Amino acid sequence: MAGKRHTAEQIVGKLREVEVHLSKRLPIARACKQSGITDQTYYRWRKEYGGLRVNQAKRLKELERENGYCKSFNGKLRTELLNGEIFSTLREAKVLLERWRVHYNTVRPHSSLGYSPPAPKTETCSAPLHMPQQPLENTAGLT
Repeated sequence: MAGKRHTAEQIVGKLREVEVHLSKRLPIARACKQSGITDQTYYRWRKEYGGLRVNQAKRLKELERENGYCKSFNGKLRTELLNGEIFSTLREAKVLLERWRVHYNTVRPHSSLGYSPPAPKTETCSAPLHMPQQPLENTAGLT
C-alpha cells in the first residue's frame, strides 16, 4: 500500500509528536500509531531527519534536489563534450568548454523548460558603452 508523501516540515512535526508520546512512557508502536505512522516509518525518518529543525530539513531536501541537477549536468558535460574530445592544451580546453557552455545555455533545448533554452540569446551592442582613451599612434610619420 502506497502511503502519502510528507513534506520535510510534516516529517519533523510527526517525529516531535512521537517523541512527546514516548516521553509519556508509551511504547513506540502505540506512540507511532497515535501519530498516524508506522514504527518502521518512524525509524526511517528518525535516521534521516533525527535532530533536525524544520528549516534544516527543508534545506536538506533543497540540497538533495540541487545535487540531482549537478549530477545531471556533469553527466551531460561528460557525454556530450569530454568523452569526444582530446585536449592538447589548456587554452584549447577552455575555448571548447566555453563554446559548449554557451551552446548549452542559449541554444540547446531543455526538456524541463518545455524544450526551450534556459537563457535565450540576447542582442549585443555593436559599439562599446565606454571607449578607453588611448594615445594615437603616429603611423604616417608626421610629427
